[in-house]
Amino acid sequence: MNRRAILGIVGGAVAVLLLWWVFIYSPKQSATSTARSEAAAAERRSLDLEATLARLKELNRNRPELEASLRTLNAAVPATPDLAVFILSANEIAALAGVDFLSISPSPPSAGLTPGAPTTIAISIQVKGGFFAVVDYLNRLEDLERIVVVDGVNLAGQGSGASSASNDPGADPAAISVTLTARMFTRASPAGATGTTINTGNTGVSGSTGITGSTAPASTTTELPAN
Repeated sequence: MNRRAILGIVGGAVAVLLLWWVFIYSPKQSATSTARSEAAAAERRSLDLEATLARLKELNRNRPELEASLRTLNAAVPATPDLAVFILSANEIAALAGVDFLSISPSPPSAGLTPGAPTTIAISIQVKGGFFAVVDYLNRLEDLERIVVVDGVNLAGQGSGASSASNDPGADPAAISVTLTARMFTRASPAGATGTTINTGNTGVSGSTGITGSTAPASTTTELPAN
């Protein structure tokens, strides 16, 4: 076999090899690499989905506790001022504690001190009665579901002011009067909250309570029968 024939055979083999590389091997390698990348991505997605599923299962197991926490939060800082509900609760615990007199004066809702903070409702609460009855009322007020932050306490004896024993012979000389400066909170904006206010009348065993809308909340006074 001469040199020209050998070179022709070698050249043909190289050409066949190049054709095999370009049209067969290289596309298969590219497809294999793509398949491996897609398989790795699918595996990562599967792991992410498994992790998400595990979190959802955990949340579902804790759903009763989460719902209870949400109810507690809604009661502590309601979506609306809910002054009527608070006043009824305050009257109820006053009757249970056995205090003789209760006065609640709420102020219009105002913006919180920091951005994103709940709207603030300033209130003044005056309680009169026997020492242990007043202390019991204060404890019950602290235990309400609605958050009430007390900023100031003013304590006076029954002998002070217009309700002194000299002016009211039937007054208990051992009774005390406590005035609280406090705050409540709501998630309602101040602009929307000021349109919803409460005006209540005297409430007692035979009294009545009226609830009407007004541009600003009025105070509510409750005189309870002496024990």
